[in-house]
Amino acid sequence: LRSYLEQDEASRDIPALQMLCEPAESVKARANRLKRRLDAAAVPGLSCEVVRESSRAGGGSLPTSEIPTFCLRVLHRHHSAEELERLLRSCDPPVLARVKGEHVLLDLRTVGGAEVAELAALLAGLD
Repeated sequence: LRSYLEQDEASRDIPALQMLCEPAESVKARANRLKRRLDAAAVPGLSCEVVRESSRAGGGSLPTSEIPTFCLRVLHRHHSAEELERLLRSCDPPVLARVKGEHVLLDLRTVGGAEVAELAALLAGLD
């Protein structure tokens, strides 16, 4: 309980609060890192770009609050956005994404720095 009462300590020690409080520019840097890895992998049929979006904290006490974020917008020539989202969800570990139009959005606010390489490998491994 003490962690929740000490704001600096809470935003450092509680993962959900870390994600909610992280500056958008830090999220953008991670998104750019993921894009560079995917560009270097030259995955056939996969294209991506970093875009400004909004995250939502979810239901509960913040159902409509929007948080500035950056996402990797992904398009795969061989899969529709819905198919790609299903493929990502069936990975081990599952990758949660959202579909917007013809693209899949990966919100890097919810991806830790140490997870970027693993996420890039999962994306690069999709047929």
